[in-house]
Amino acid sequence: MRYRNGSTETVEDTLAEERMLNVEIQEGLSFDTIISPGDIWFFVYGHMYTEGFVRIVDELEEYREWEKEDVIYVTVRIKDFEVKRSLLKR
Repeated sequence: MRYRNGSTETVEDTLAEERMLNVEIQEGLSFDTIISPGDIWFFVYGHMYTEGFVRIVDELEEYREWEKEDVIYVTVRIKDFEVKRSLLKR
């Protein structure tokens, strides 16, 4: 219902859908966030790129995405991850 200029009217509105996203980048390293479903792969890859885990898409060994009970799960494996992880700590 919308109130404007002293009168009300019934309107249909659109709401954004949001889901919990759980991303496991490698064993022991994960993050959670809230996201609107759609283009999950681009979000995850962009996050890994900005955090320095990958520089090109070929560095991804595995990408799995599934949904269970309104939570989107993603598992990602990165080539030479242990080497990159040790460099990021410095």
